[in-house]
Amino acid sequence: MGYAIDPISGNVKDGVVKTIQIPTTDLAPATTTAIDYEGNLPVTPTNELQSKGSLAATVAGATVTAANESTFLDKTISGGSLTVYDPSGTAMNLQLRWAKTGSGQWDLYYMSNSTATGTNPKWTSLGPSATFNASGKLTSASPLNATLTIDGKTTGGAVAITLANVSQYGDTNGVFRQSSISQDGHSSASLTGMEIGTQGRVYAKYSNGMQMPVADIAIAHFNGEEALKRGDGGAYEVSDQSGEPIYGMNGSSIMVGGVEGSNADISQEFTRMIATQQAYSANAKVISTAQEMMTEAVNVIR
Repeated sequence: MGYAIDPISGNVKDGVVKTIQIPTTDLAPATTTAIDYEGNLPVTPTNELQSKGSLAATVAGATVTAANESTFLDKTISGGSLTVYDPSGTAMNLQLRWAKTGSGQWDLYYMSNSTATGTNPKWTSLGPSATFNASGKLTSASPLNATLTIDGKTTGGAVAITLANVSQYGDTNGVFRQSSISQDGHSSASLTGMEIGTQGRVYAKYSNGMQMPVADIAIAHFNGEEALKRGDGGAYEVSDQSGEPIYGMNGSSIMVGGVEGSNADISQEFTRMIATQQAYSANAKVISTAQEMMTEAVNVIR
């Protein structure tokens, strides 16, 4: 028994204790709507170290053609990559590159068409993206909200890219050092099992590695716990003296996957076993002696 959980917010739906049911249907896909981007941009990127210059600032939506890709790659540095998802749950590979456009100023690009040739656009700019002060601290980050189109597939709506934890500190290698790049979309998946946390939260586990909260196990406490009525199988029932159940963890926790050790006293049980064996042997001897006496009595009569 437990409280149903809203899988989106992770909050309890209502205060009613119900039978916990693990959903058996497939997990519906979710399109990517947000990307959390963390890392460090070098003060002097590789292209400047190799005297290949920098790019001019662009506006969001500006493109780089396949024919100009070689020059573009020489004047930018890799910004990492990650998998994002369209509304149907189809995975798309998002490849990013940073272009330094001035002192402490950077534009972010992504590959929009990996198979483009000639004058067809291959990379798309997200516009002026980040500005840093002399100490490498982020002073401004333009709101990056764009519908990403990759190889003909689209996120279907604007994706918010958060750059709040991006810095610009010196790096002798002149490359972007990625700390974390994550997103909120996922593919559809089938149920593979379930898991229970130490605080009583029940999760459904899916084939894509995700787990969704299903319910919180209802843990009951009583003001008069010693007055509970013992039932069969280690169960207890409410009595007049125990009071009504009070639901909540109240500082307690659940041991998941634990195996209860034996509560028997081995030495005491062995002593009882020996005494039982001796009593059995004595009773067997009495029966054997009585049988012999009966046999002798029958022989005397004969």
